Amino acid sequence: MLIKWISVLQSYNFYLKAEATRTKYVEHSLREKEARSSIKLLRKGGEENYLNVELYGPGIAD
Repeated sequence: MLIKWISVLQSYNFYLKAEATRTKYVEHSLREKEARSSIKLLRKGGEENYLNVELYGPGIAD
């Protein structure tokens, strides 16, 4: 009976370590995805500002 409990505890400890590793990986992936989204938004904003300067900048309306 004791050996069975030891096996159960080892399995549970393995599960906890695997779950911690999985959680860390998922959180890392989520942070990377959020960073990529932020970079895309910044680029879009920069492109819009560039187009506004090119289309409506000084000297264009003269």
